[in-house]
Amino acid sequence: MSPMKSSLFLGTALTALLVTGVASAAKTTYTGTLNGASEVPAVQTQATGTATLTFDDATKKLCGRITHTLGGDVNAAHLHAGAPGANGNPFVVFTSFASPMKVNLTLNDGQITSLVTGQFYVNLHTTAHAGGEIRGNMATGGDEQSCDADVPDAGPIDVDDDAGTSSGGTSSGGTSSGSANDAGTVRSDAGTTAAAPAEDDGCSTTGSAPGNGVAIAFGVGVALAAIGRSRRKR
Repeated sequence: MSPMKSSLFLGTALTALLVTGVASAAKTTYTGTLNGASEVPAVQTQATGTATLTFDDATKKLCGRITHTLGGDVNAAHLHAGAPGANGNPFVVFTSFASPMKVNLTLNDGQITSLVTGQFYVNLHTTAHAGGEIRGNMATGGDEQSCDADVPDAGPIDVDDDAGTSSGGTSSGGTSSGSANDAGTVRSDAGTTAAAPAEDDGCSTTGSAPGNGVAIAFGVGVALAAIGRSRRKR
C-alpha cells in the first residue's frame, strides 16, 4: 500500500473511532421492581411498583418514571444510596406521589457510583409502613427513558451527612418516620410539575457535540494525507 493510501486509510479509521466514541458517550437504563419483600426489614403488602430510569453519562442526568399500585396511600417517596438488604441515606425527596412519578435530576459523582454499582434504590412510604412499604434496587435493563419537559431539572442533589437520622422530617405528602429511610435532611426535590424552559427539556441525546469530534478526525485525516503526499514526492 502506498504512503498516500496508508495515510488516507489511517485518517478514515481514526474518523470512525472518534465518531464511535462520541456516540458511545450515551445512556444506560436501570430498572427496579418495588415490593414489600425488598424493604429492610421486609413488610407484608400486596402493593408493587416499577422504577425505570435512564442515566446519561455525559450530562450526569437521570430521567424516567416510577409507577406503583399504592394509589393515594403514598405520603413520602425517596431515592436512596444503599445496597440490597441495607438501608442508606436518601438524596431525593419527591413532592408528587401520583403514579407515574416523574424523575429529572443531575447526579453527583458519589451518587453515580452508587447507581452503577447497584447501590441505589427507590422507597415509597405510607402511613401503615412509615419506614417504607415498597422498595426496589436499580439494576441495568429496561426501555430508555427521556427527560419530561413538564418536570424541571432538580439540579445537583445535596444531602447532609447525617441524612436519615433526623426525626420528624417532612415532604409535601406527609411526615417521615425518622428511621434510616427518613428524608428529613434532603435539601432538594424532584417530581414537581412546573413547566421547564421551552428551549431545554433537561435531556441531552449525546455525550458531546458530534460535529466537534468529526471535525477533529477530518483534520487529522487531512494532515496524515498531506504527510503521505510529502513522502511520496521525496
